Amino acid sequence: MCTTSCGWFGKDENNGKDDDDILEKIKKAADEYISPILDSTGLKLEGALENGVPGKLSYGFICGFSSGYALKKVGKAGAVAFGLGFAVLQTMSYNGYITINFDKMNSDFKKALDINDDGDVDEKDVQEITDKTVDILSYNLPAGSGFSVGFFMGVKAG
Repeated sequence: MCTTSCGWFGKDENNGKDDDDILEKIKKAADEYISPILDSTGLKLEGALENGVPGKLSYGFICGFSSGYALKKVGKAGAVAFGLGFAVLQTMSYNGYITINFDKMNSDFKKALDINDDGDVDEKDVQEITDKTVDILSYNLPAGSGFSVGFFMGVKAG
């Protein structure tokens, strides 16, 4: 195995000449390849700061994240309320206090949530509802893409 005699962990028989050559090659590669990339990135960042783009993106992102987070929390609360309501109605029906017309409930449910009118409430309907919600909430915002990213991250976090 190669240790100090190969020049990797210290000076070799050439008094560190190989180490100096490697460092020079790394410096040259950095100047040749990395510096232009950093310069270009710096210019783009400077231009974005002058145009106010980061402020718009961050504003849209914050609005989107807050909206997504809030909608998910409201959705969870709605699901709890719906579940409790169903449990209460089922208990009352079981004990003979009320009669529930489930066919009518199913028909009304489909009518309300079948957005694309294909007769089924499926993932296509959910996608249309999601798209319409994002369109409405991001309407007239200066950075709609930041809003969309923030919205979906807020939904995920909520």
